[in-house]
Amino acid sequence: VMHEPVKQIAKDIPPEKERVKEPEQEQGKEIKSREVDSTDLSKKGPEGVRSAEIKEILSKIQAMGKVIPGSEIDFLIKNAKSDDFEIRIASIRTLGEKAPKGLESVRSALIDCLKDDDYLVRGFAVTSLTAYLEADSMAILESHKVSEESEVVVAAIDRAIDRLSSLG
Repeated sequence: VMHEPVKQIAKDIPPEKERVKEPEQEQGKEIKSREVDSTDLSKKGPEGVRSAEIKEILSKIQAMGKVIPGSEIDFLIKNAKSDDFEIRIASIRTLGEKAPKGLESVRSALIDCLKDDDYLVRGFAVTSLTAYLEADSMAILESHKVSEESEVVVAAIDRAIDRLSSLG
């Protein structure tokens, strides 16, 4: 079961056909942007074929239950830094939804994901951080918003802050 903030961003991301690509800049270079259907993390990637290892990792993450043992937390934190953006998103979402509250390692991993090169990963980090830390995430999000260049992520931060403000 997804927490409300994670459901909301998943709902807010338009279907692949309607999504507008958002190019990003890094040291004066344009980064090639790509579209992703976030509802199907096992579909073929940009190379055209998903490796068996990536499929296995995604399957393991998607199969995790409500209670996540410590070894699985470490697995998710490690995979939040994967080279594959879909694995990073799946790991971040699972940490935000299912990790036991109060773990500094989870908090740090989610905050680190706000610095990811991919704006979709950063957007999911916003909602996962909000789900995990709840009201405690507001100051972190407000601070990150100042330096965020992606309009998509800024909009996700604004929605998260609005939802948190309405709860409190």
